Amino acid sequence: MNILMQNRPDARTHPGGDTVQMERTAAALRLMGLKVDISLELAPDLAGYDLVHLFNTTRARETCLHARNARRQGKPIALSTIYWTMEELQRFAPPAPWIRRIAASQALWRALDRLIPPSPLRRKLEPRLIEGRLGRRKIQEEALSSAGVWLPNAEAERAQIEKDFAVSRPAVIVPNAADPLFADARPDAFIRETGLKDFILCAARIEPRKNQVSLLQAATGMGRPVVLMGRVQLESYGQACRAVSGVETIHIPEAPPEKVASAMAAAAVHALPSWYETPGLASLEAALSGSPVVTTDRGTAREYFGNMAFYCDPARVETIRSALLDALASPPGPALQEHIARRFTWEAAAKATLEGYRLLLAK
Repeated sequence: MNILMQNRPDARTHPGGDTVQMERTAAALRLMGLKVDISLELAPDLAGYDLVHLFNTTRARETCLHARNARRQGKPIALSTIYWTMEELQRFAPPAPWIRRIAASQALWRALDRLIPPSPLRRKLEPRLIEGRLGRRKIQEEALSSAGVWLPNAEAERAQIEKDFAVSRPAVIVPNAADPLFADARPDAFIRETGLKDFILCAARIEPRKNQVSLLQAATGMGRPVVLMGRVQLESYGQACRAVSGVETIHIPEAPPEKVASAMAAAAVHALPSWYETPGLASLEAALSGSPVVTTDRGTAREYFGNMAFYCDPARVETIRSALLDALASPPGPALQEHIARRFTWEAAAKATLEGYRLLLAK
């Protein structure tokens, strides 16, 4: 079986959970004997491949173009949906700067669509042009409809898609996973380097969706520093984080996985009070490192952590604070760590993915 995985062109320069999921699943499938290539091009030649595997309908512009290319070349499509509704995030997130609003204007992009002939510039702008013509929801619906099989990360994700869109496809649940290196995490290296231990950690991009401002407000007055590990995705939001007073905040913009793992082992709790997660790779990694986990109640986290994590409402700072206090007051135990190590591995993800491929080709 020859597989081509496709993702957004900046999946490696601006990596996210979809990048990790793609690359780790590909590696696990190769160990099972499959030939798996990865392409970040919008319209590669698909000759010689049995199917294409696309990632992400949260950011669906490129996924839609990949799907169109696959349909033109007669290739069946498996889709890792990586989806959750963004209605709350769009209501609560701060407004974009004026230049972003102008750049996103559908009228502007429709005008560019008429004026710019086929060219390298046109190909570069094509993802934005397609959004201007159709609108984000239509793009998502087209990508979902193009697939012969969905590979969501949880049953709740599949149900949310069917609720939000008038489309359904056969689906195989493919669990997200954590790197085994987090199971062997030790705090010593991070403590030696920073002098920090027993702090509140949030390992995530700094952006409205991850909700770090509310986390900092919730941690105010607790007497523990908050360590934010991740690049600033939106500078205005980074400034909003720095403006929160009453809590010591340490920002570590870039760190290799080994340092993140050591930080998780040194932390008193890992908190990810996002507007949604599916379920959040950082939460899985923190759990595997032995750290107590505070996570959002929006998305699919409950399917992964059950009653072994502490849940919060991202819209209510008091619930984030309550979850932090409960996590800090609870004696650490191995139950969650063992649960993650046993069930959420990249080998398990690859086996479920292969099941989805077989279902797709059988159709």
